[in-house]
Amino acid sequence: MQSHDIEPAKAPQTWARLGLLAGIGLAMLSVILLSILLLPPASEGETGLIGDSWQHKAYLIAGLDLTFILACLTLGRSIDRAWRRREQDMTQLNLSHAALTEAERIAHLGHYRLDLASGRWGSSENMDRIFGIGPDYPRDVDGWLSLIDEEQRPRMQAYLQQVLNEGIGFDRQYLIRRQADGAPCWVHGRGQLQRDAQGHISGMFGTIQDISQERRSQQRKTSRSQILELIIKGTPLAQILRAMVLAVEQLNPDMKCSILLVDEAGERLLDAASPSLPEFYRQAVSGSPIGPGVGSCGTAAYRKKRVIVEDIERHPYWSAFRHLTRQAGLAACWSQPILGAGERLLGTFAIYHATPQSPSPEDIQLIEQNAALASIAIEKHRSERALRISEQRLRFALEGAGDGIWEYDLETGINRVSPGSFRILCMNSDAASRDQTNGPNPEHWPRLGLDVVLHPESLHRSLEALQRIRDGLSEYYEVEQQVRCADGQYKWLLSRGKVVDWDEQGRPLRLIGTSVDIDERKQREEELADQARQDDLTGLLNRHHFMQLARREISRSKRHPRELSLLMMDLDLFKQVNDTYGHAVGDAVLKHLAELCHAVLREEDLIARLGGEEFAVLLPDTPPAKAQEVAERLRQRVQHSPLVLDDGVSIPFTLSIGLASVDEEQISELEPLLEAADQALYAAKRAGRNRVQAYADLA
Repeated sequence: MQSHDIEPAKAPQTWARLGLLAGIGLAMLSVILLSILLLPPASEGETGLIGDSWQHKAYLIAGLDLTFILACLTLGRSIDRAWRRREQDMTQLNLSHAALTEAERIAHLGHYRLDLASGRWGSSENMDRIFGIGPDYPRDVDGWLSLIDEEQRPRMQAYLQQVLNEGIGFDRQYLIRRQADGAPCWVHGRGQLQRDAQGHISGMFGTIQDISQERRSQQRKTSRSQILELIIKGTPLAQILRAMVLAVEQLNPDMKCSILLVDEAGERLLDAASPSLPEFYRQAVSGSPIGPGVGSCGTAAYRKKRVIVEDIERHPYWSAFRHLTRQAGLAACWSQPILGAGERLLGTFAIYHATPQSPSPEDIQLIEQNAALASIAIEKHRSERALRISEQRLRFALEGAGDGIWEYDLETGINRVSPGSFRILCMNSDAASRDQTNGPNPEHWPRLGLDVVLHPESLHRSLEALQRIRDGLSEYYEVEQQVRCADGQYKWLLSRGKVVDWDEQGRPLRLIGTSVDIDERKQREEELADQARQDDLTGLLNRHHFMQLARREISRSKRHPRELSLLMMDLDLFKQVNDTYGHAVGDAVLKHLAELCHAVLREEDLIARLGGEEFAVLLPDTPPAKAQEVAERLRQRVQHSPLVLDDGVSIPFTLSIGLASVDEEQISELEPLLEAADQALYAAKRAGRNRVQAYADLA
């Protein structure tokens, strides 16, 4: 289906056509007239068809002549109009064909038709241009397969067979090698199967689109993302620059790239990444001065502008280096300066070619983007290096300071501390001899967030104090906070600090302060608090603290509707234990009961000794049926777990339990709940002890 433009037909002029028709008409008329003249005269007594007189015959001849002439003219005009319409249609068809061809060319698109009966395919001019084939190229299936990249050819052959076997559409991206020059080209083939009158597959019609540019653009985006990921991860600069150069060369095999960096004096260019250039050339170029006429890179660095040398052999910038480029096989060099903040020169990014080359707009974009990417990597590397040096200086200054000195940057969150602070936290500030694994790493401490080094309960207070400083409400920081130690445990410190630096708008930037170890004091306070909250004998909650926590749980269950139950418990015949074995053994029984409660109940359950042998358990998020199961499990555990004294004497005891649950209609406060559970407890006692009685079942 090789397509060609349709040549417009060259029609004769109108009068020539009319004359031809008129001549044909007159010739026909002459034959008719001759026939009339040769007719025999009529016999006597008869009148001829047209009469015998010459006058009649002349009239007849003139009438016929005029009729034929008019008919010929009318026919000629009809033929002329039809001819003109054909010419217009042919012209419009040619214009449409040209427009389609141009549209396909712009879209890098061609079309084809495959005939299964003959096994041959036809293609448009644009498809031939994409594949780099001429009119004599073999148009069979083998000819198409031979254009496909050798590695992909078996997969494409199998895919084509699948399309034909399953009757599905063809839609696949694949790599071809142009027949004209062997250049790689990615195409996207689409096709729709065609069927004959019996419904059998007879062929396929479809399009081929050159997607090489689109694919290269996507590969460049992917490559850029990978380089940015390396930068973010803090990969060493040398590895990043090498990866950048190799990525460009992989996408553009005819290019060889190099990155040169400015030395600290700002006078010379040093080789940083040029893996594909010969070693002798790299050594010769590294250290070359920055200046006008010093190759493409030296000049680009000097001018801080891109320098394009299309032919090294003829360009004056390379006169001193031609012996090197000839030996290295380099004929063109395009160099882009790598600039940082404030137009500060960082280095150059260069692309070499083995033949004289002029850059395309796509090449210019490529070199600019890679220079910008290199700038990001170099700037980040130098900034981090400067920061490390600054941190080292500060660390040396803090070495001689007293215990617990710190500096906090309100903008970055970096927290620098003295060795004394590490000693407080039982850390070794020497990174070379550090062996702790559970706590924060001292080397990383400056950049650790407060959520890492502070206990969750202390974090809120610290953030609140810092926010007051940021809002300008205070210049002072004073917080008691738990800080994580080397072993993963927390230690109480009292941290006090003051703002010492502000920006031009008066916003605070930096705090300096001290930290004091108050862990022992907080432990004593905690012990006193525990004594105020706990029962001295069993360690369970005492009555007062239990009532506070129970009221809080009931209020929470109202705000967020949840089921909640209460157990009131009493040791059966506990007076007999005291009378028989003494109060010391009685106290041991109470402690043993507390241990059994902890073994059976959940951590979130509130267990209290209300006084004597009376206990209470609040069960959050527990409906009545579940509370009945828990109470019964606890009763049985107590019944089958007697206290065994040191002398082997076993002292069995049992438990009576009353159960009540929060009811929105009748029981919604703590006091009615306690009263209901108490009534259920006494009912269990009256019913024979060692049982569970629910308040809801008393009715």
